Amino acid sequence: MPDSIKDKLIRLERILDATTEGWWEWNTETDQTLHGAGWFKMLGLGPIEGVVSNSLWKERIHPDDRVRAIENQQLFLKSDDPWEHEFRMLHQDGKYIWILSRGKVLYRSADGEALQVGGLNINITAQKNIQKLNADLVDKENLVQGILKVSLSGITMYDFMAKRMSFATGNIMRDMGYAEEELVHISQNFYHEVLHPEDQPKMRDHTAKLIQSKPGQLLECSLRFKSKQDNYHTIMLRDSVYSRDNQGYPQEVLCSAVDITNYLTLKAKMDENMKFIHEMSFKNSHEMRAPVATMLGLLRLIKFELHSPAAVEELINYLDQTVTKMDEVIRELTNTLERKMKSE
Repeated sequence: MPDSIKDKLIRLERILDATTEGWWEWNTETDQTLHGAGWFKMLGLGPIEGVVSNSLWKERIHPDDRVRAIENQQLFLKSDDPWEHEFRMLHQDGKYIWILSRGKVLYRSADGEALQVGGLNINITAQKNIQKLNADLVDKENLVQGILKVSLSGITMYDFMAKRMSFATGNIMRDMGYAEEELVHISQNFYHEVLHPEDQPKMRDHTAKLIQSKPGQLLECSLRFKSKQDNYHTIMLRDSVYSRDNQGYPQEVLCSAVDITNYLTLKAKMDENMKFIHEMSFKNSHEMRAPVATMLGLLRLIKFELHSPAAVEELINYLDQTVTKMDEVIRELTNTLERKMKSE
């Protein structure tokens, strides 16, 4: 015997109650809503079933979503189209869950006023959390990409097992004249082909330290690499093992590289200038101040020996010698400064 309509409704109700969906029917004249057991369970209030005031739904909507949800509700009462929107509702544990609410006007009065509305509420919190996680991941990826674009460093992922670069960003090697297709090739065997011969032992030592490094340990090393124009650039490397195999041997190494060639050139120039200033200071404090002190002393003696022409003449000779010596020092300083300025 075919199922009656009542039997089908009972079966449908049991199916809905067994899911995370909660069905509801709202009588707009009494403002009372009949909720299935799934609706109450969804909010941590069940398992129960029954008629409650529509105000319960309004009270449990998140304050930030309440006005919008109520306005949408009033709009859909005027339409015969299905209604759907999302909002947050307060769970009994004090947390908010995301609800996807779907509904439709079931009956209207002769003048078109909605009398009875029915629909489903579906808990979509898990989906929302996944969406947020994905959005956060996209934001973090965009942030990382932005940092890499503005960073002066080149970032490389080096395949330690295959001994070649597997990923690179930044323009350090490109600034040295190498094309995209050349980057992977020259990275083979720890850049042996372009590494300065004198730095080969240094690279081997750095590689050995990476193998023995502790998780998260950061190692630094400065090496010289040959550019396409056959001149060498000094690159500061900061490496850390990113992944290891079951025996603890490095599989991938994350590397940050900064070209410090200009820095070293400027530092050498600054060191040279500091040395020059020190030499000038030494000459000023010793070679010039000594004659001045001698001259002052001779002048004082002359004042006391004015009664003896012979003594005064002798002192004047000493004074002449001192002035001549001081003139030589001043001339040497002047020539040194002129040569320094011309070499700049």
